[in-house]
Amino acid sequence: MKIIFVSTDFSKNADNAIIYAIQIANQTKSQLVVFHSFNIIQSLSVKDHKNIVSREEAIKQVTIEYSVTELCRKHHLEKPEIVIYDSKCGDSNIDNILSSAKKNKADIIVVGTHGITAIKKVLFGSTTTGLVAKSKIPVLAIPQGFDFKKVEMIICSTDLKNLTKEIKELAFIAEPLQAAIEIVFFDYWNQAEEKQLLFDKVYSKNQLKNVNLVIKKATIEKTLAEHIKNYLRKHDAVILAMFPEDKNFFEKIFLPSITEKTVININKPILSIRKSVVLK
Repeated sequence: MKIIFVSTDFSKNADNAIIYAIQIANQTKSQLVVFHSFNIIQSLSVKDHKNIVSREEAIKQVTIEYSVTELCRKHHLEKPEIVIYDSKCGDSNIDNILSSAKKNKADIIVVGTHGITAIKKVLFGSTTTGLVAKSKIPVLAIPQGFDFKKVEMIICSTDLKNLTKEIKELAFIAEPLQAAIEIVFFDYWNQAEEKQLLFDKVYSKNQLKNVNLVIKKATIEKTLAEHIKNYLRKHDAVILAMFPEDKNFFEKIFLPSITEKTVININKPILSIRKSVVLK
């Protein structure tokens, strides 16, 4: 992990994501890219519009640099050795972010969220949801008000069907952080022995280090999100990793029903790596 990309709209949530990204960049000696997406409605000639956009992009980049400098000063943070300030004008924030992340060869995209409780804003139709659905680059969502802690462990809840490839993707993030990987399987159908044998085979074949399997008995009276939440209560400095298969992944995990009557608040950074990327 050499290049960390963080997107900002200059909100408090975005500032929180920048603070987190700065500290990860310092911890891993990575380059940091700070990006802002904006849009200007074209009302002039194409030439004049391009000039305005070019000027505005330069202004935005200066604004980003000032914002990062002020956040480092206010929070007593060391600015990473290499910081790139980037901006792009376009109709789609999601496409702008992904375009810049690709251009800058980002290894991970960090974004701030309003927290799981702001369900309509964050999980449905938001920039975060769109990134999770479209990005081929891992997306790390930082919940509102979350204070950075040195990451000690990446916890991943998975069905173990693509274990070798999933561990490889997680290790790419975990190793620079010097973090352990904990694979958690919630056993609804008495598959503990089968899953343990599968893990042991993968562990032995790949000579894994700092990777552990935990199998927890699960009951259908609780959603998967509730089981995850209960498990995470015992862990502090962690990232929760998931491998979503489609754009409805968060809805399936965090909502027990489509009516949105109950929302599970998991106040941890959530790392999303597309299943399609793992299986490529």
